[in-house]
Amino acid sequence: MPRNSRRARGSILTMSLYTLGLNHTTAPLDLRERVAFAPEALSGALRELTSGRVVKEAAILSTCNRTEVYFHGGEPAPVARWLEQAHALAVVAVAVRLHAERRPCRVARVSRRERP
Repeated sequence: MPRNSRRARGSILTMSLYTLGLNHTTAPLDLRERVAFAPEALSGALRELTSGRVVKEAAILSTCNRTEVYFHGGEPAPVARWLEQAHALAVVAVAVRLHAERRPCRVARVSRRERP
């Protein structure tokens, strides 16, 4: 094996991935429209969500029929409050319509290591 070659070492981790959001079955159209993120606002919203110690990692899916936040490293209640504040909505308006789901998932992690 060449001197500078690298070996991939992998491991499988188990983590909790939450989904929190609302969709066409949980919320009326007027609320879905108020909670939707404009495309130009998504990167700022993600930065705010992950830099404020609410969650470690996140992704936002926002369409005309649903807005969902997928996240790891936090609990649903603070994310629900963040979503309400991000859209300046009353707590009751959103909280009763949100669905939250926790799923364990297995993640493959691969790291490279220089061989001496």
